[in-house]
Amino acid sequence: MLIREIGSAYSSILRALGLAPEKNLDPETNGEYALLRRLATLPEISHYDCAIDVGAHKGEWTVDAMKAFSGTPIAKFFCVEPIDHLAAELRQTFAGQPNVEVIEVLMTSEPNPAMTIYNVGGTGRIYPSYRKRGPRASAKGTQKVTTNLQVRGATGDELFAGLRPYMVKIDCEGHDLHVLKGLTSVLRNARPAIQFEYTEYWIHAGSRLHQANRFLRNLDYRIFRLFPHKLLPIRRGPIIDTYEYQNFVAAPAEWKSLADGTIRL
Repeated sequence: MLIREIGSAYSSILRALGLAPEKNLDPETNGEYALLRRLATLPEISHYDCAIDVGAHKGEWTVDAMKAFSGTPIAKFFCVEPIDHLAAELRQTFAGQPNVEVIEVLMTSEPNPAMTIYNVGGTGRIYPSYRKRGPRASAKGTQKVTTNLQVRGATGDELFAGLRPYMVKIDCEGHDLHVLKGLTSVLRNARPAIQFEYTEYWIHAGSRLHQANRFLRNLDYRIFRLFPHKLLPIRRGPIIDTYEYQNFVAAPAEWKSLADGTIRL
């Protein structure tokens, strides 16, 4: 796929210039958990009371968020997971913990009572079928076994209206921008921090990084690339999609603790 090859070449240039992180899926070392610990120290946290894990999978991020935010005003955690057996596992993991609520739904940009998603390769990782097409071949050129699942779709604005989330983590296999758009009112009114995953699956979802950048800037957010030990701001200007795995962080422009400069974690 030519668009993927061009993105990969551009990503190599960015990494060589120190403007993009190396590919690292381990939250212990790629900055994801360091970000949580940094956010736990910010004075802005006093204005919020919950955190949201979209694409919670088995709840690993929520477990670490609960540890990082222990002793802070963040007292409620929402795990959003559309795959039934993973949602059941989440309920078992957090049984007896009333401060954790599991929501079995696919968050999207528009309400939809019946959506088709795909369990790819039997791993429990999914992405929806946009443009009326299913999963493509994997990056290695082999077609993975897929299972069609029917799930309920809902927007974040439906689910979390009136709440004050401090952080929204999104890990939805390319579906991330659709989740963001469904949170428009929450982002405008509650002003949480955001972490979202960016991968080659954005191609299949019809999403582009410059669209996410424009969407968030229009809501007066600052955008950062997440590195293991820092947040590097994205300057205004043209953005070229690389489709290389990395995480981005967005913070409300009014948060003085995360000014528009490099932030150490």
